[in-house]
Amino acid sequence: MSIAPDQLGEIYRQISERFLSHPLISVKPVQGDPPDQYSITYTITGLTQGEQDQVSETSKHVIELSIPFGFPHFPPSCKPTSNIFHPDFDPGAICIGDFWEQNSSLPDLIVHIGKMINGEFYSSQDTFNDDAASWYHDNIEKFPLAKISWAKGSSETFEEQNELAIDTLDEDDVSFGLDGDALSLDEDFSDIKQPDFFPNFDEGEEHAEESGRASFIKFQQKKEFFGLQKALEAQSEFSNDLQSLLDESVAIIAKAGILYNEAKEQEKHGNATEALKSYQAVAAQVADYPAIRSDIRRLEQTIELVADLIPSADNTQTAPDAESITQKTTLTAARKPQPKAQPKPQPALEETAAPKISRFATGPVKLLLFLLPLALLIVAGGFYGLKFFNGKNIAKAQQSYKECATAMESKKYRDAKGFCEAGVASAESIFFFHSQESDATTASLTAILQSQELKNGLAGKILLNGRYVTQDEAALLKDFNSSIDKAEKLYSQKQYQQASTAYKETVVLARQVSPSDETVIGKLEDKIKESSFKHIYTVASEALLAKQWLLASETIPQARDLLSNLPADSQKLYSGELLNGLMLSNFELAQSKGDSAIGRGSWDEAINEYNQALDYALQTATLRPSRIDNVENSIARAQLYMTLEKGNSAFAKGDWNEAIEAYNSANKTLVEYKHALINQAKSDINRKKLTKIILQASIIRDQQSIKTMLNNDELHGARDAYKNLLQLIMSSTLSGENEFSKAKKDIDAKIKSLEDQIYINEKIEYLETEFQNLFFKNYPNTVRENLITPVINLVKETPSSLIFRMQCTEKRRGRPLSLVMFYAYDKQSGQWALSAENN
Repeated sequence: MSIAPDQLGEIYRQISERFLSHPLISVKPVQGDPPDQYSITYTITGLTQGEQDQVSETSKHVIELSIPFGFPHFPPSCKPTSNIFHPDFDPGAICIGDFWEQNSSLPDLIVHIGKMINGEFYSSQDTFNDDAASWYHDNIEKFPLAKISWAKGSSETFEEQNELAIDTLDEDDVSFGLDGDALSLDEDFSDIKQPDFFPNFDEGEEHAEESGRASFIKFQQKKEFFGLQKALEAQSEFSNDLQSLLDESVAIIAKAGILYNEAKEQEKHGNATEALKSYQAVAAQVADYPAIRSDIRRLEQTIELVADLIPSADNTQTAPDAESITQKTTLTAARKPQPKAQPKPQPALEETAAPKISRFATGPVKLLLFLLPLALLIVAGGFYGLKFFNGKNIAKAQQSYKECATAMESKKYRDAKGFCEAGVASAESIFFFHSQESDATTASLTAILQSQELKNGLAGKILLNGRYVTQDEAALLKDFNSSIDKAEKLYSQKQYQQASTAYKETVVLARQVSPSDETVIGKLEDKIKESSFKHIYTVASEALLAKQWLLASETIPQARDLLSNLPADSQKLYSGELLNGLMLSNFELAQSKGDSAIGRGSWDEAINEYNQALDYALQTATLRPSRIDNVENSIARAQLYMTLEKGNSAFAKGDWNEAIEAYNSANKTLVEYKHALINQAKSDINRKKLTKIILQASIIRDQQSIKTMLNNDELHGARDAYKNLLQLIMSSTLSGENEFSKAKKDIDAKIKSLEDQIYINEKIEYLETEFQNLFFKNYPNTVRENLITPVINLVKETPSSLIFRMQCTEKRRGRPLSLVMFYAYDKQSGQWALSAENN
């Protein structure tokens, strides 16, 4: 964890409060507890760049934000995880430096990045993406991409942004309360079409309710796209269909978000009626848009209260519009009591005339005697009438049951339902009489109405293989059986590639017919694996027989990969054969490449290819030993040519040691592989020529070395080098050739000359060492220590002596004195003495 847990916890609290219900920004912790890394999704319009460099708009963008060690002194690390085309974005980072120096609030930074994506902020210099900077400059009129109302301050939460711009009434301001229930939008979604990518197979209501896909459909039908988005994002695996549904939800939410922001702006400027229409439009698009129902209810109540606060002068006077009232004043003043409506005057009741007295009223007994027979007559008539009515209805109910049963036998389910419902209605109208018959008939009719056959028949389903399926499902089953028969036939005909394709098509049908039956799908997928392997295996085998080594080397690895998906017994059967075929193919290809490299003079490449061929040969059981011997001889031949080329190159550059080493190596190779290579090497390459070239290179090398010694007055070294060179020539089998005989004479003369020079130099060195003593001996008046700067030269040589002129300088007061004398060396006695030349 990068910083203290309590600091991270506070950051998490701020971010959660700010973006809990934000319609455009979703923040999700991805690492740490409390988190120090977040994934942020922006559901707004932004730009992306495709593979062909085309720039297009997209509605979903994701970035990753990490809190580093040293935060907030060090800014957070931000990088896009989706393709965002922006001057300040690259795949590894987002430039936030200038903003972070001004404001170190993470919630504000998250909003700022959203503004960057919307094109409200971007750099024109020192950009991360130069192509994006150029495109933004050329299309400046397009920015910002959308009109979005963002938070105005770092402490302003999303809920505070959604507060109503119009003042509302407090409880103390009015004499009545407001209904706090949320607004309910009862809309009819029956005309919404179910997406094609959700198969509508009815496996029972209890299963349908538990189905994830069914829940997604319900979200979509109810236009609850926020719930749908969260449900989809919680899925561990995504199909293309679910991804399409998620993209659709994100796009709809984005559009609703833009409309919601427009409503907030309208409300802020006091346009309550228009704002209410916009809120209602948002709810029509996204029913579960955060706080939308409370927004609608709040505005409806506000408009209603504003209208109530404006008294009408008379019935013809029109009350001021609610919007104009909300623009002029706040509704915080106490309401004035409304004048009570005066009740309309009621017309006076007219006095009723006294009833006339019947002649039968002379006594209650007479009246009773008159009415009693009449009542008995009415009861008797009702009794027989009810019995007749019930008898007729029971007959109708029983007839309806017969017609219903007949319709069921004929599979006319809608007619059957109509007959049964009519029969139930007739039976239920019966009371008092025929009750037992009525109950029995009702039970029979109800049993048909509640039967699975009728319910499924009304739904268009038929009984197939013990379960009810729709006509479409039945057609799918037919297609499935036909598809699997086709695949099996192709497999039996060894048309494995076509069989694999047919099995894949069958799997698609199987998932539609019975998506939960993994046993059938698993067997089909095994057949796909087996067919795919046998197709590639057949291609590879045919390539080996035709000696199409390249095709074999390409297809055999594919076959081995496919074989790894098959059962162990299949792997055991084919693995050895495939490995041997692969090694054989690679051997042939490597040998062919080596021969080609030999022809081009690419010796290193040839040797590498031949060595690869030997490695493959060791893993192949079918190669003859002679094939391996040929490769080894080819390696030796390539090494010989490479060595000779190296020697020739060094010879041309005057690198004699390297040239000699290379030629000696080539000579050694010729000796080792004489029988194998003598007929393959070029005709002008033989040991004698190599020996001559080596001797020539040695002479040139040593002569250059001796020349350097002579330039440095290393006479002894030069003499010894000449002697070694002379010995090299004399020990060679080529010493008798004219070229090397002449070289021997020249070297003899140079050795004698060097020895004479060394002899004289030794005498000069003696005189230079002893010049003070010799001058002091012959010039007693001199001071030995004052004699400096000796110069010794050989002035004359006779058969018996060497005469040297000696000169030095005597330091003294005034002008220095130069002293000269001649000294002689007797070759026979080896003695020194003054020479007669002094006279």
